[in-house]
Amino acid sequence: MKKILTVFSVLAVLAAVCSCDGKKVYIDSSASTAPVLNSGTGTASGLSADFTPGELNVNNAFATHTLAIVSLNGKDVSKVVNSKVAGTKLTATAKDVSKALNALGVGVDSTVAFKAAVRITLNPALDYGGVDSKETIDVEAFKVINFRDKAKPVKYYDYSFEFTEASTWSVIGSIASTGNSWGQDEPMISNGTWHVCVGITLAASDQFKFRKDAAWGTNFGAADGITDEPYIADLDEEQPAGAGGKNLGVAKDGVYDLLLNPEAGTYRIVEHCDNPFAAFTEASTWSVIGSIASTGNSWGQDEAMTTNGKWHVCQNLELATTDQFKFRKDAAWGTNFGAADGITEEPYVVTLGEAESAGAGGKNLAVPADGTYNLLLNDEDAVYLIVKPGIVPDIE
Repeated sequence: MKKILTVFSVLAVLAAVCSCDGKKVYIDSSASTAPVLNSGTGTASGLSADFTPGELNVNNAFATHTLAIVSLNGKDVSKVVNSKVAGTKLTATAKDVSKALNALGVGVDSTVAFKAAVRITLNPALDYGGVDSKETIDVEAFKVINFRDKAKPVKYYDYSFEFTEASTWSVIGSIASTGNSWGQDEPMISNGTWHVCVGITLAASDQFKFRKDAAWGTNFGAADGITDEPYIADLDEEQPAGAGGKNLGVAKDGVYDLLLNPEAGTYRIVEHCDNPFAAFTEASTWSVIGSIASTGNSWGQDEAMTTNGKWHVCQNLELATTDQFKFRKDAAWGTNFGAADGITEEPYVVTLGEAESAGAGGKNLAVPADGTYNLLLNDEDAVYLIVKPGIVPDIE
């Protein structure tokens, strides 16, 4: 009964201190302290703000701070942005900002100007019901990205990392792009288990099979029992291959990687994606430093990075959850980046696949699970991005 009375008491107080100006309902700011936006940035990667917390005159222990869009193309609006708070630092990804703008009627690929404030509120789910900072982050041009595509990130396969052997297997068929009419073999490379024909252009009318030693004595097609020819296989799924089976095909024109595991008798067809790091051809002045078990690094050596002139990447670095790391320039501590300003936990566990603000001299970073990672840094915008190999990073 005591808890119920407490809830009703809070509601009564809220009703008493709220004021309404027609469409907007705010907690009475005259009896509360607004948060102060000390500094903030808005880039293609999202929003970042350093703030001094505010206080509400009711139930301040339950108050939270978030970012909110308060002006859109010069018109007053109010839309909470899903934000991540760490100490006195607020961040929101480009997808979170895009989702909020879309809810305000802005379409994907549209470019808008908006202002964002720091809001203290009892319920971040409400667009009205809090106190905003007087200061704002003014963003002159923000392009709304597709925030819905979360289920299947774009993938690429860096075959050069493991597939170092020439294969005795090949692809044979009627393939318009190469002029192949069952008379020549498309080469494959191997990692000892899987064999792959990388980046072959196929039309929906093409047909193909796998064969060994450029001869028909040993060949694989569709699984035993399949009578369709060509058999259109589902993409990115390992499927049984049949010795001497029916020809294979694809459902639509495109560029594909054709994989075969002859020992297991399986194959897989995936849409080809160019390596996003192909343009990272220059040695970088930035590096990764830390306590990294896989390389024996104990803050005494630097893991090399390469650059495309804007982003820097350390590829295929094996990290454990117990490891900690940072980015530094010229193999020295004069200029280094870690977790965002205001983050006090160490190490700070990164959110994979999301660009996060980097803090000069910030706390050490860590990954959420043991594995191999690509570590990216954009020193100019002060953001980093950690992804698993095979995931195309959003670094446009």
